[in-house]
Amino acid sequence: MRDERPAIPALFVLATAAMVALTSGPLFRIRTWWSYEDPLGRDAVVVAVHAAFGVLAAAWLVTGERWRTLDLRALVAAGVLVALILISTISSLDRGETFRQGLQIGSSLAVGGAAASGLGARRFTWALWAACHAGLAWSVVAIYLDRPGTIDHNGDWAGIYFNRNSLALYAALGVLASAFLLAPAWRRAGRIPSWIVAVVLVGALVMDVRLITGSDALTPLVALAAAGVAVGLALAGHRLVAGGVAAARVVVLAGGVGVVVAVVGWLTRGVWLDLAGRDSDLTGRADLWEVALEWAWRRPFRGFGYLGTWSDQRFLADVAAARGTLLGSAHNSFVEAFLGTGLLGLAALVALVVVLYLRTGIRAATTPQPATLLPFTVLVFVVVENLTETLLVGNQLAVALMGALLAIPPATAR
Repeated sequence: MRDERPAIPALFVLATAAMVALTSGPLFRIRTWWSYEDPLGRDAVVVAVHAAFGVLAAAWLVTGERWRTLDLRALVAAGVLVALILISTISSLDRGETFRQGLQIGSSLAVGGAAASGLGARRFTWALWAACHAGLAWSVVAIYLDRPGTIDHNGDWAGIYFNRNSLALYAALGVLASAFLLAPAWRRAGRIPSWIVAVVLVGALVMDVRLITGSDALTPLVALAAAGVAVGLALAGHRLVAGGVAAARVVVLAGGVGVVVAVVGWLTRGVWLDLAGRDSDLTGRADLWEVALEWAWRRPFRGFGYLGTWSDQRFLADVAAARGTLLGSAHNSFVEAFLGTGLLGLAALVALVVVLYLRTGIRAATTPQPATLLPFTVLVFVVVENLTETLLVGNQLAVALMGALLAIPPATAR
């Protein structure tokens, strides 16, 4: 994400509109005004809108060779991942779904890369903030008016997003965007416009927190906590870098510690989840992952086609037998990648995360400021969310955020 690029009003509007569409809720709600075709993700109007934004983004990147502003290693890793998803169509149990997912994931990555490259970090953050709050504000009104579907059968808030986890996801992203936009705003205290902006951002942040609590979703809170820890680690790492320790070494060490903490957290989940009032099987996710992994090892190299198993009755029967109910995904993007594309696809996804982690982490530890801390924090948030949700799907904002991270410039020093 480059801050030195000039503002382009048309690009800002298009980028914001594209991200509003990628949050799904607003576009899906508008689509239901004249009819309802389930699943809405496959609806011709919805697909056409997303495809139009993807084509525009790709065309913008190709024009003038703007794609060269993207990080080459991350771009290659993302390209390999998309290619492997498309190749898995050959062995897919649902070829149409797998092929569509591959194209739409590539489209979302292009939207994120084009938006971040063209707008720069701060303007991109404003576009992200506006995109999230378009649906969040709509959700507040819909919940207040008690519109159908905005509150689920358990009394948890879903807003216009059709489920509580999606509402909480975008509210959590709204919290992140507001927090990073507030930091520079306070520096210009005394100027009336800055105070007005600060009041709006604080109000939005309070609203977002209330929406999260109303949804009673835990995973976005965990991801937010991880993002906060990431900021703290970046600031602590900067002290080591300033003392002469190589930034790459600091970031690699922090990553290793993070993996260890994650493993320990998983092994001890019964204790801390009990304290949080949650089940140790993560609402059936553990049973679901066991079935998905057992199937994945039946085809460890070619997979069953990305998201291809979710239309296979034998697989669905095993899932129903393990957890009692059916779901539409593995609720873990890494498990989903292994199941659908085999070990090669999983390796490509991990490689993309590692490349982005090193790029964002080194930059954050070298020069910690909002513009450099934001990409690192967003990556941590998205990765943690992907551990309990399948967000690596076509036309999902989380995928566009990973695409946006392709546009981060290198650190000035290491």
